[in-house]
Amino acid sequence: MSKRYLEKEIKRIEPLLGKKIIIELSEKITPQRRAESKQENPGKQGFVAIAKRWIVERTNAWINQCRVLWKNCEGSIKTSQTKIRICAIGLILRRIA
Repeated sequence: MSKRYLEKEIKRIEPLLGKKIIIELSEKITPQRRAESKQENPGKQGFVAIAKRWIVERTNAWINQCRVLWKNCEGSIKTSQTKIRICAIGLILRRIA
């Protein structure tokens, strides 16, 4: 998806949501960026996580463990948001216990 397309769609749905939406596009992982991340962790071999991208991927993996969540099936954003919050509360409670 292009940034221009996302900006156009955000302007279209912001009034319906009543909230300001801010989206940051992640950078493409180029061979040069991959080499830089390996240089930052010289002792590590194999997979080397890139900081911000790793946070997003880890969070998505945790949320995908909730069976109540399906991708792109909810009728409203409010319902999806509520289910994600319930999942996050469950994750926090499991870590505290």
